[in-house]
Order: sequence, then structure tokens, then C-alpha cells
Amino acid sequence: ISIMATGCARGDQPSWGEIGKTMTVRGIMKGLASSQYIYYFVFDTDGNILTGPKADPNTWDNYYVARYDGGNFYLKKPDGTQIFINDASATDVTVTMTINLEDLNSPNSIEFMAVTTDIQGNVLDSLRNYEVLNIQYRRFFSFTDTTGETSESGADISRIEVEVQF
Repeated sequence: ISIMATGCARGDQPSWGEIGKTMTVRGIMKGLASSQYIYYFVFDTDGNILTGPKADPNTWDNYYVARYDGGNFYLKKPDGTQIFINDASATDVTVTMTINLEDLNSPNSIEFMAVTTDIQGNVLDSLRNYEVLNIQYRRFFSFTDTTGETSESGADISRIEVEVQF
């Protein structure tokens, strides 16, 4: 008599794509990232590519706003709730945040803006315009920013990289 067992040693596993969907966002600055600046990554997930976020923080009420502020990382949702981002770091010239896509309501596309401000909220640098990330078709995006040069190198956005993992 032979007995054959099938399955996984870790128990029932979800089907492809049920969990583990994350988005890692990296802001690469021209100088050292510093706690004297606030680094924002703003996401619009409504699916309308014509309504993406602008560089003005006063217009972000209906968007998801991830920020590095004073050594801590947060995600504010459009309903005003805020959660701490655990998987994040600021090292040398890079600010990195990994966000669960469920926290962004599991979008198919994202309109994306990156902004750096001083502590008072004055915009020092941003992408020229928001970028559209259609995550159904692409898993890695890289935007080189050549506009909005600022004399404060730690606030000057050089490149933004976004990687979606399923």
C-alpha cells in the first residue's frame, strides 16, 4: 500500500496574486536625503489618467500620500486615515518605501507624483508632471527628472523608480 500526500508544508497557499502585491518606490536625490526635507510620493488610483496629482500639496485631499517626515514613514489615505509604513528607509541619496497595493485599494493603474518640501511645506522640487503607471502591463518604471532644479541637493529629485511585485 502506498500513500501519497500532496500540498504544501506551509498549509493552503493563496492563488497567484491574492497576497504579496507590493509597490516599492525609490526617490533618488542629487545629494544626501535629509530629515530637514519631507519627501512625498502621491498616488491617484481612480483609473482616470486625466486626473493625476499636481505638485501642490494643497490639492492632495483625495489622493494616497506616502511621506518620509522626520525619520518616519506614513501613508495617508483619501479618507484621512494614516498608517505607518514599516518597510521603508532613507539611506545616503535614496528614500525607499514599500507599500501594500491593498492599502491603495488594489489599483490597475496609478497616477504618480513625487515632491520634496522643506519643513514649512514649501515645495522645493517635484516631477514636471504626474506619471501614469499601468501596473497591469509593466512591473518596473524609472523616471529621470531633469526639471525643477533646486540649489538644495538633498531635496533635488534625480530619479524615481517604482517596482511592482506580485
